[in-house]
Amino acid sequence: MKIKTAILTLLTALSFNSYACDMDKSSYKKHGKGYKEVQELVSSYMLEQGDITQTEIDQRKQEHELIRQEMRELKESGDTEAFKTRKKQLKEQHKAERERMKDYLNEHPDLKEQVKTMKKELRKQSKKDLD
Repeated sequence: MKIKTAILTLLTALSFNSYACDMDKSSYKKHGKGYKEVQELVSSYMLEQGDITQTEIDQRKQEHELIRQEMRELKESGDTEAFKTRKKQLKEQHKAERERMKDYLNEHPDLKEQVKTMKKELRKQSKKDLD
C-alpha cells in the first residue's frame, strides 16, 4: 500500500503546474516544450512496470484539474491570504514529490536514461524552432 501511495504522489510531481500563474499558459512557460511528453513517458513506464494502474493515472489527472479549479477560484475571489496559504501548501507538496520522483528515477536507470535522451532531443528541437 505504501508503494501505491508513493507512486501516486510521484505522478503528482509530474503533473503539478504553477497554480498561481495565469492558468492558460503557465504550464508551457514554467515547464517549456516537451514537459507533457516527458510526463507521458514516465507515466507509461510506470504503467508497464505495474507500479500504477490506468485508473490511478486518470484519478491523478482528475485531482490535478480540481486543484487547478480551486486555485483559479481562490484567485478570482480576491482572497489573497487564502490563495497564498494554499499556494505555499502546494509548493511544499510539490517539493516532496519531486524528491520522490528523483528517487524513483534513480531506482530505474533505464527510465532515467530515456528521460535524459528525450530532454536532449527536445532541447535540440527547441533550438531549431528558435532559429
